Amino acid sequence: MRLRLDAPATVSFFSPASRLRFDLLFDFPIAASELAGRAVRRKIRSLVLHIASDEDLLQLKRIAHADRALASDAQDIAFLEARRSRS
Repeated sequence: MRLRLDAPATVSFFSPASRLRFDLLFDFPIAASELAGRAVRRKIRSLVLHIASDEDLLQLKRIAHADRALASDAQDIAFLEARRSRS
């Protein structure tokens, strides 16, 4: 794949077959080593994924929402906050 942007901050991929969306971050507002250290391993079908912790996802979503103000980011924030309050 070739990106036609100079220095993109993120790229999103959606797999129709698995119905999973993946966000790749190129310019980390949090150090990658810190994210990786707190990541949770999840097996989805035959893939083992390292997924950012709920706290890191919440922080990243708040940063994204402040930058681009998408309704989907606000929904994700509400979901993650509700999940955190149930824990």
